[in-house]
Amino acid sequence: MSAGFVNGVLQTNLSGLVYANSITNPCSATTYNTNVFFPTIAGSLTTGTTTYSVQNGQFTKIGNRLFFDIEIIFTATTGTGDLQVQNLPFQANDSNSSLAVAAVNGIDWPNNQGTYIAANILSASTYLVLTCYHDTNAPQNIQMPSGSGSYTINVSGSYQTES
Repeated sequence: MSAGFVNGVLQTNLSGLVYANSITNPCSATTYNTNVFFPTIAGSLTTGTTTYSVQNGQFTKIGNRLFFDIEIIFTATTGTGDLQVQNLPFQANDSNSSLAVAAVNGIDWPNNQGTYIAANILSASTYLVLTCYHDTNAPQNIQMPSGSGSYTINVSGSYQTES
C-alpha cells in the first residue's frame, strides 16, 4: 500500500505510520533514544566529594532535543563555588544556550535561599546551575552547602544538543 493522501483520504503504510503529501518516510532521519543516567553534584571552584542517598536521572532524546528528569538527594559535600548538577547525558549546543529550558519542580534546602529557583544549562556544557531569583535582590547562583544536612533537588527540562 502506498502512503499519503489518495482521493482526499489519508492512507497509512503497514506499520501504522501516517504519511502525507507523498513523504516517503518522515521519521527515518530522526533518532530516538531513552535511557537512565546518574547526575552528580560538584562545586564550580572545587569539585569536592558528595554523599548521595538518591541519584536518579532519566532522559529521552529525539533528534537533537534532549528531555530529562533528575532527582538527587545528598547529605554531605566538600565542594565549593556554584552548585552544579553535572553528568548530563549529552553536551548542550554551543551556539544557542537560549534553547535550554529547565524547571525546578522541587527543592528541599535548609534556610531556603530564594523565592524562585531556576535551572540553567550553559552552552557547550554537560551541567546545569541553580539560580535564586529574589523579589528585591539580583539573581544569585546557589552555592555548594558546607558540612552535612539533607538536600533534595528535582529538575525537569530539555535542551538542544550538539548532535
